[in-house]
Amino acid sequence: MKRAVYASEVDAELSFARQAAKYFAKEPKCFTYTAGEIEPGCFLAIRWGLMEDCVVVIKLDESHVPTNYMELVRTDGEAA
Repeated sequence: MKRAVYASEVDAELSFARQAAKYFAKEPKCFTYTAGEIEPGCFLAIRWGLMEDCVVVIKLDESHVPTNYMELVRTDGEAA
């Protein structure tokens, strides 16, 4: 199965994942992140992985494929 996407959609998702990674780096006890209200079409990030340095991005949309951005959370408060 192929995945067809618009570059702008991928850019928006990656930008959101980096925002979430920065938040997770600064808030080590938090495991979920959203940029606003939870509503249809919004992104939701979940801290993930054995080292808790990954960010899974889910879009509240029936056709979205969740993406795991590996090793994105860094301990220096920045996103990779």
